[in-house]
Amino acid sequence: MSTLWLETLTQTGTPCGTARLSARLADMVLVQRPERVAAHRHAVLVGELY
Repeated sequence: MSTLWLETLTQTGTPCGTARLSARLADMVLVQRPERVAAHRHAVLVGELY
């Protein structure tokens, strides 16, 4: 079973502890801002979700 972490749109600075831990455990990280792709390995830019 694959797992993913969806980083919220409000995340703008360095990842918080929860985001760092969850991103390490996840198989894929979905981010909503282009500048956040470099913050996580396996990050995929999905754009803004409403």
